[in-house]
Amino acid sequence: MTDVYTTADSPLLPFGDLWDRALALQGPPAIFTMDPRGQLRLNPERTRDHARQVEDAGPAGPVHALIRDRASAYVMYAFATGAGLLRSSQRDDILCFSSQEAALRALEALGRPPLRAAPWPDSHAPTSRSP
Repeated sequence: MTDVYTTADSPLLPFGDLWDRALALQGPPAIFTMDPRGQLRLNPERTRDHARQVEDAGPAGPVHALIRDRASAYVMYAFATGAGLLRSSQRDDILCFSSQEAALRALEALGRPPLRAAPWPDSHAPTSRSP
């Protein structure tokens, strides 16, 4: 039986509920991050912050990335439905990956909690690079 909360673009992580899944499939460009249970939820604060910094959210996603908060060095997985949302950020370092699996592997390699003190290379375009 197929998990109704996953999508072809997010095969490894379920969305927190049907609303988050519907928003990812049919809503405006947005950024989703993992909740404590490992489910993807809309992150309205990051979506708003990133959207204010770009003129255009760009082509429809998906984009799989790790976002490093510069203030805390905390790293989180992000799933964006608009490529432009992860083009630049004043508070985050962004490293994009070619797949969800690659991004989650890189996140796991950072250990628990996922911290990285050193800044990442400048990378705001979807790539298969890892930190």
